Amino acid sequence: MVKVTPFIILGLFVDGLLNIPNDRASAKTTPKVVRLKKIPSAFFGTWHYYDRFRHRFVTLKLASHSFREGKGQATGKHLIVQRMTIDGHNQYAFFSKRKQDDCSAFALYHLGKVLVNGRYHHAILLDGQEAFLPVKTRARVTIPKVYRY
Repeated sequence: MVKVTPFIILGLFVDGLLNIPNDRASAKTTPKVVRLKKIPSAFFGTWHYYDRFRHRFVTLKLASHSFREGKGQATGKHLIVQRMTIDGHNQYAFFSKRKQDDCSAFALYHLGKVLVNGRYHHAILLDGQEAFLPVKTRARVTIPKVYRY
């Protein structure tokens, strides 16, 4: 017969208490997703990003009911716009109803400011990694830490 000490039983009991899921903590981290009919007007226009690996510009064109990035596009009733609020930050996803396996659905865009040649400029940030600017530039773009989410 195996002898069980009271310390092992107490340890298992405390471990069970510590692993109880906290509903309040999980509710705060769940993103709130809202489907919109139009793209917000702050995103309108033609935006450019210089891809240093491919040595070419990527163009992003946005209007109220159309989204075009490179060869991919979604317009009119085929455009899906989702706003996700994560930790108080609004991020947007644009994708097409036609393409069910479209990887652009995982791309999250948000507005911010970036540093180019010592000056701050408005930009659309893609996943906090790439910055689309309203002008074409090959200068080094620095994204402040406050916008890297």
